[in-house]
Amino acid sequence: MKKNFKLIIVIVVAIGVFANLIYTRSPLSGPRFFDGETYLRLASYSRDLVISGPFRFYEIKANGDVKVTSSITSGKKGTFNLLQITGPAQLEDVNIEHLELTGSLDCKKGIIKKYNVIGPAILANVKIDEMVQTGSLEVDELTADNALIIGSANMKYSIVKQLNITADTIVLEDSQIDQITIKATDTNAKQTITLLGETIIAQDIIFESGTGEVVVKSNKVRMQNVVGGKRIDQPASS
Repeated sequence: MKKNFKLIIVIVVAIGVFANLIYTRSPLSGPRFFDGETYLRLASYSRDLVISGPFRFYEIKANGDVKVTSSITSGKKGTFNLLQITGPAQLEDVNIEHLELTGSLDCKKGIIKKYNVIGPAILANVKIDEMVQTGSLEVDELTADNALIIGSANMKYSIVKQLNITADTIVLEDSQIDQITIKATDTNAKQTITLLGETIIAQDIIFESGTGEVVVKSNKVRMQNVVGGKRIDQPASS
């Protein structure tokens, strides 16, 4: 009898410790609220989720809205409708209809239809339809239809149809931009865009401030006219 009682206590404690750890491929409604550190794995959710502690996931699908009020320390293979994050996030191989994040973002491989990030971001192999980035941006392979960036940008191997950016320094390397407009900053400082590699700018580069410089560091760069600024050809070795 005592042995059975001890076994029951052990089971109850184990359930309490691992209440937030789910390992199943079956569709789950799951608890709406997750308090404390949470790890969701191999699961599907139909309800909205609110997660208040550090969050990790692997191969999950959330049909409802997901709100994370802390960090995502590791997020791999996730499909989301609306993902709202307050805190830093590390994502990999995600498909998101609408991303809203306040904090830093590190995303490797993703498809995001609507992107709104406030904070520095590092992106690699990411496709975005509508992008609003407030904060510095480091990119290696971005494909975007419309991108609005407020902050410095360093973009490599990227294709953007329409780029509107407010920054003092912009670097484009081996990238293709159809249309680019550089908005004036509050400081009215000189704005510089540096073109490297085989970058192609299909239409005129427009500086709204009237004090812009386009520094061309490769003879393979293809561009049109500069409006509101000047072009400076500068050998890569200098």
